[in-house]
Amino acid sequence: NASSMETSGLDFVTSYTIETGMGIWTPSINATYILAYDLVDPQAGNIDGLGLRNYSNIGVSTPQLRANFSLNWRVANHSANVFVRYIDDYKDDQNCADGVLFSPACTSGYKGVDSLVTVDIQYNMDVGAMFDTNNSYVLTVGGTNITDQNPPQVYTNGGFDSKVHDPRGRQIYAKLAMEF
Repeated sequence: NASSMETSGLDFVTSYTIETGMGIWTPSINATYILAYDLVDPQAGNIDGLGLRNYSNIGVSTPQLRANFSLNWRVANHSANVFVRYIDDYKDDQNCADGVLFSPACTSGYKGVDSLVTVDIQYNMDVGAMFDTNNSYVLTVGGTNITDQNPPQVYTNGGFDSKVHDPRGRQIYAKLAMEF
């Protein structure tokens, strides 16, 4: 356990609704910007873990910025969403920039973990309302990571940072939700 951990940051959440002849549009932003991630590790001492994978201490991977941008559209019995997710780059304190394991002899700095942008989409249709039933039947189709982005490479057994990134790639789904 750490003797102490102090973190600070800014959360930013905003959205705006725009009514047009083509439906209601709602763009939004939800972001976290970390200002400090300081901890005291019983063995490693004082650590500034901001922007690091924190492999060599008790902290967790801490990219400085994570942001989600979305656009929602709805009209009558239809709605759609687009989500753009951004994770900032950070440094891998397990590996030197030249790809070898980190040691005091490493003078090239830490290996970088690239930033990542993924896009998710979703379309919903209230089939129950379209057929004037007393029950709600909402059909949803969508996809996560539709551009099939791979997580940034990290020199670990899995090849990626499982605390930050999802290795599954593109996923397509459909579901039917019924209310009765």
